[in-house]
Amino acid sequence: LAREDDDTFTLARSWNARTTALLMLGRWDETIAAADEAVDAYQACGIPEASGYMRNAQGIANLALGRIPEALAALEEGRKLASDMENPRSEGISLISLAWGHWLGGDHERSAATADRAVAAMRRAGGAAELPLVESLAEAAHAGAAADLDAAADALVRAARSPGHSLEIISA
Repeated sequence: LAREDDDTFTLARSWNARTTALLMLGRWDETIAAADEAVDAYQACGIPEASGYMRNAQGIANLALGRIPEALAALEEGRKLASDMENPRSEGISLISLAWGHWLGGDHERSAATADRAVAAMRRAGGAAELPLVESLAEAAHAGAAADLDAAADALVRAARSPGHSLEIISA
């Protein structure tokens, strides 16, 4: 219907919903493709606010597929889009996923620095519900950078048990 009426905003939102559903189902390649469609439609209608979240979804899907460079590129684009829109929550979401991507890529120091930026963004967002999770992941990243694997594991367990989980946050 959105296509028939040339309603690009509704089309963008439908691709956004599809991306979210596919992300929840773990259908990674389809998540990536749907997010591209959503971003294109958001840009076409001149309302790019949700594009950062869509790039974050792509990043999470690429991380799940072991495609670290592609994930980092999508997550960095999502972070930049959120920053440009002055949306600290969206920026924090992208940054914590980006920190996790650096962790999975073996760059624990960069993971820790990026996680600190995520915590700062979430605090700017007014103490978002995800803040305890993000703080625990930052602690894990710092422990990983210090090669303290026991402390990193403890922090990851706290992250997994913390409130504020959503589809937008990578799994700890």
